[in-house]
Amino acid sequence: MIGLVGRPIKHSHSPFIHKQLHEVPYQLFENVRLADALKHPSLQGLNVTYPYKHDAFTVCDLLDEAAQKTGVVNTIVKEGEYLKGYNTDALALAQILQTHGFNLRDRNVAILGNGATMKSARYALAYHGFKHVKVYARNPGLKEYALDDLSKDTHILINTTPVGMVKHEERLPLSLAQFPKLLWVIDVVNAPLRTPLILDAQARHIKTTTGLSMLVRQAVLGAEKMLARSFEHINLQALYQKVLKHTENIVLIGMPYSGKSTLAKAVSKTLNRPLYDLDDLLVEHFKMPIPKIFETHGEAAFRDAETALIRDLAYHQGVVIATGGGAILNPENVPLLKRNGVLMWLQAPPPTSYLTSRPLSSSKVAYDALKKDRWPRYQAVADVIISRQEDPKETLKEWERATHAYYDSKRP
Repeated sequence: MIGLVGRPIKHSHSPFIHKQLHEVPYQLFENVRLADALKHPSLQGLNVTYPYKHDAFTVCDLLDEAAQKTGVVNTIVKEGEYLKGYNTDALALAQILQTHGFNLRDRNVAILGNGATMKSARYALAYHGFKHVKVYARNPGLKEYALDDLSKDTHILINTTPVGMVKHEERLPLSLAQFPKLLWVIDVVNAPLRTPLILDAQARHIKTTTGLSMLVRQAVLGAEKMLARSFEHINLQALYQKVLKHTENIVLIGMPYSGKSTLAKAVSKTLNRPLYDLDDLLVEHFKMPIPKIFETHGEAAFRDAETALIRDLAYHQGVVIATGGGAILNPENVPLLKRNGVLMWLQAPPPTSYLTSRPLSSSKVAYDALKKDRWPRYQAVADVIISRQEDPKETLKEWERATHAYYDSKRP
């Protein structure tokens, strides 16, 4: 048996990743002391995450080079009576730099945070010859700098802090608009899939690497150490895509009458995933149909309740979400939905008849005005575009084709 110790880790993707790699059981030791986890009689090796990486370093009898130079261990292997420590975080980040940053060695690098993961980042950067590296932190130490002094000439930004983590509402005190020369943003946080920092970078068309990429690489490296076998045969890109498919929410957006609810039900059944239809949830919340909600409480109350639901659903993973036509109107909603989701725009021709149950599009005139306003909004936020077909089965096939193309383009 191998496993992971730390807190919080209930959202960890590690059990699923390791299940794709090998048959050895993988156990989560949440809210368990490192020393107690290591006492498990059948334990072969242990991945270590916050807050035990420095503690792991002190308990090991032997260390690999990366662990020695950083003072950080995130993989422990039992070798007879001894414990050997590895820093596979540093090795994983070194792989990412080698794959994506080979032509950026002369650029300015800013590391955010001065904890254990910062040391891994510095090691990986030094290993590949990055020379212009500075560390910025709220409480800077020797030869470190305050966050307020972050250079405007930064080309590569690496976040090693926990800011952006699931249920961690704090945001980094910076806007990427301040850094006109920024070429690449790396965030080690992997839950959610996209932190506010990553979403900000993607909105500005800046190259990004998410924590999931680092986690998948680290998992393969850690499994090799703990199980004493090679995984060179593993297709890293295929593994990354499989984890992303398993984890990411399918979020359907689009005009009223486009068929989002119908497609969502078909996708939910196909993938065997939970389905959340926002309109149905709002009807349940207000205990009345949507036209009555608008009549009794007004559109503003409806939108506030919609955002509250989205805020809760943003932390789910591996679900299908059918949104109402106006869910993308609130600028807060889109980044919430994109934290763990891919936004799929279902395009459809105008309806041939209109329903009084749709208060904002109950006539052709109202629908056309709505489309004129919303069509550019959908276009701006959509990750995938799907054309609705007359036959729902053909629409599902169109969704499958578009989804395959989307994931096929993803690189770790």
